[in-house]
Parts: sequence; C-alpha cells; structure tokens
Amino acid sequence: MLKNHIDICSTKNFILERCNEDGGYSFAKTGPSTASETFYSVSSLLMLDIDPPDKEKTIEWLKAKQLEDGYFPSIQTAFYVANTLNLLGRKVEKVDEFLEWCYKHYKNGFFSEKIESMPSLKATYMLTGCICIYADNIHKEEIHKILSKKSLPDNLTDIFRLVRIYENINIKPPHEQEIISFIEKCKTPSGYYSLIPKATSFLEHTYHAVYLSRRFNVSFDRKKIREHILACKNKDGGFGRASSSASFVQYTYYAIKTLKLLDK
Repeated sequence: MLKNHIDICSTKNFILERCNEDGGYSFAKTGPSTASETFYSVSSLLMLDIDPPDKEKTIEWLKAKQLEDGYFPSIQTAFYVANTLNLLGRKVEKVDEFLEWCYKHYKNGFFSEKIESMPSLKATYMLTGCICIYADNIHKEEIHKILSKKSLPDNLTDIFRLVRIYENINIKPPHEQEIISFIEKCKTPSGYYSLIPKATSFLEHTYHAVYLSRRFNVSFDRKKIREHILACKNKDGGFGRASSSASFVQYTYYAIKTLKLLDK
C-alpha cells in the first residue's frame, strides 16, 4: 500500500500547490497550466485515492484546449487532454472529428507528429493511445504488419512505447524474447534500470522496466527498486528524477505509478 511507503499528505500538497485558478496544473508553483502537467497531477492524485479538487473546472480547462473543428494544436496536447478526460470519466468534444484528425497523421504503419512531417514511434504511441479510448484502430493490421518487420528499438523508452502501441491496437507484441533480454541488459548493478545498458538510472526508465517486466513475467528486485524510488523523494513531498534532484510533477507521477506496480 502506498500509505506504507510515502507521506501521502505531503505528496498531495506538493501536487495541489501546482493547481491553478483556471483548473489546470503547472510545471512549478504559479506557472502556466499545461496539458502534460495536468495529466501527471490528476493521475497522481487519483492513484493516491484523492479526488482532484474543482474537477469540473479542470474538465472545462481541458476541453478548452480543443479547437472548434474538433482538432488539437498538437498531438501532445491531444494525448494528455484525451487521457486526462478519460481518467475523469469524460470525452473530448466532437469525437468523430477528433478521430478524423488523428488519422490524418497516419502513413504506412506509423503516425506523425505533424500531418506533413516524418512518422515516429512516439507519435504512433500517442495517437494510438488517443484512438483506443474511443474506437478500434482502423489501421491496426497494417500497423502490426509494418512494426513486426522492424528491428527492436535500441532503448527502454521506445521499447515501452512499442509495447504500448500493441496494447493500444489490442494485438500481441512481437520480439518478446528480445525485449526480455534488453530489460535484463538495462539493469544496473544496484538493481535499478537505465535507458540503455550501462547508463545512469532515472525514475522514468525504472517505471518502463517495471511495467515491461510485469508484462513479460520478468523477475525484478521489488525491495531495491522501492528503496531507489523512495531515495528520490524530497522534503517538499515531490520526487526528483534521481536522488538529490529537484521535485517535479512528472517524476512524482512515475514514482507513484511504479510503487503501485510494485504493490500488485
């Protein structure tokens, strides 16, 4: 249980200090609200079993990020808005037009960040993550066909994105043994995980490794990972990317998310 590992009250206060009058959440105190920080904040509060304050105001702020035609100014904004609204039991406006906009970014098995730009794994992860909230992906078989022929990404974050893409289109991911082998290579001598083998361990990479390890039944040292995460907690109630690093909502989210996975 999270309450046995962290001071939920101080972490709650750390997050709520970033809640703005407009209903959104910011990167730092008194900073402007952003879709990403609102997602990390709302997600973290819900994982702590805390009802976000002024939810209707937050919902209205999120919906205001969508354009009148149902589109969004960027796929990043769309991803964070759609997923936060989903957490709060709501939908984006004009779902059909929104899905049409998502598919405009599709080309040959991938999605792109901008309609005219080159496709990427990150954009594919984000837009399949938007589409799956509302519908079965019409390109799922082609996505699988193209991605399954590609070699495994060379870093833990992109492997996480690849697996999540397959979860978003509801197809079993390929490269299972290669993924398991790569996870093991990214384990540091201390029992944590890094982006690539023999690199520094940061909280997001440990989260990706624990998520993938659970997905593919790979063993990991729960005690060491929990100790590593708690060593990143600061007096302000937030978590830094690593020990002795400043607290940010994003890394607080990764810490809570990983601790929740460890308790399952």
